[in-house]
Amino acid sequence: MNFGNLTMWLALIAICISSASYLVLNVKKNSTVARGAAHLSLFCFAILVTIASISLMYFILDHRFVYSYIARYSCRDLPLEYLISSFWAGQEGSFLLWVLLSSWLGLILISRARDMEPQVMLVYNLNNIFLMILLIKQSPFKMLSFTPVDGNGLNMLLQDPWMVIHPPVVFLGYAAFAIPFAFAVAALWRREYDRWVNAALPWTVFSFLTLGAGIFIGAYWSYKVLGWGGYWGWDPVENASLLPWLAGTALLHGMILQKVRGRLRKTNFVLAAFSFLLVIYCTFLTRSGVLADFSVHSFVELGITGWLVIFMFVFMAISIGLLVVRAKEIRSVKEAAHIISRESGFLAAIVLLSTSMVLIGLGTSAPLI
Repeated sequence: MNFGNLTMWLALIAICISSASYLVLNVKKNSTVARGAAHLSLFCFAILVTIASISLMYFILDHRFVYSYIARYSCRDLPLEYLISSFWAGQEGSFLLWVLLSSWLGLILISRARDMEPQVMLVYNLNNIFLMILLIKQSPFKMLSFTPVDGNGLNMLLQDPWMVIHPPVVFLGYAAFAIPFAFAVAALWRREYDRWVNAALPWTVFSFLTLGAGIFIGAYWSYKVLGWGGYWGWDPVENASLLPWLAGTALLHGMILQKVRGRLRKTNFVLAAFSFLLVIYCTFLTRSGVLADFSVHSFVELGITGWLVIFMFVFMAISIGLLVVRAKEIRSVKEAAHIISRESGFLAAIVLLSTSMVLIGLGTSAPLI
């Protein structure tokens, strides 16, 4: 086992220890040992993932073509900025980038979750465990049996300055959408149906802005490279990133209404679940290879389809199960809004965004039917 793979296995062990410690903390709420173990192992997880990422970047810059991933996506003639962007040019590197950003956000989240920390971090860690399994399944540190003289290089369409910015911004949005979901699950767990909104709202705004910026950058890049035909072309993978953003935008409107008027409590739990589950579904569409014949962006299947399906159904089961169990307890203010009012405008926006999400989702999924 080489150094890169070793650090990733150690990172998986660290995040599992953190999750187990938070599970103990949910039972023994005042256990300082469990809390300390949870924090230390989460910090170790972030450090190990960072070390793995630095290692991959160093190997790329040092032209270590013995690594299959580096041989496929870089070469000696690439300018520095495109050597850097080859880190996330393929599936393996983009998953490592996702885990890296998620691990850093987790360190910030510890101090923001407050008394909801044991529940929020347990859910958030479960997401990181699944991401680590996917990353280990298709590691960027797999080695060839020989060392090529040079690599294949980066696809010419990807040799663009936007390639340096676009994927990190998109994956930061993906990583951030797990946080409102974690707060929503924690709120259902704790039977606190309003307080979570105050804690999750800034993260929802952050997710909305980052993924929105990523989509905008991708749209401009597509127009720049392919013209209006590329910008307006129906591409299922491009649409897939739009789905969680639409759900997140609807959630943002719903949270504001709940905070101000006490409305849409159940709706917001559903939208928080959808915004996160659609990130996983988007990953499934892009990374499983199911759309390889319908999209220029789709990756070939690398043996992770089953794990992505399990990933999606586990979190779907958690969401549906808790909502069903708590549904009767969740009460919203049932007050008719004036037809011309800010509240009516928010409700109309939520309906429009949700309808758009459903229609685009059906169209995007049509090749699978």
